[in-house]
Amino acid sequence: MASSFRQDEPGGQAPAPGHPCPVRRCPRQARAGQLMCGPCWALVPRPVRGAVWAAWRDGAGAGTRAHTAAITRAIATVDARRQDAP
Repeated sequence: MASSFRQDEPGGQAPAPGHPCPVRRCPRQARAGQLMCGPCWALVPRPVRGAVWAAWRDGAGAGTRAHTAAITRAIATVDARRQDAP
């Protein structure tokens, strides 16, 4: 897949690198700044997603116990759902 980005153009910036989705057995990449890939995030129940966002607090909560607990729960929830899938 080719990128439309050209570094030699004015204002051209390299796309932010992604990272592997943290959900067990998920082969996708998550975008930079996202916890997990979109399809896995869609499997996170709304209350758990809300807890992740509330603990994140526009980045101010990153690394706090509350945020770490929320993202750990989100990943574990999706792991469990994928494990139960046929």
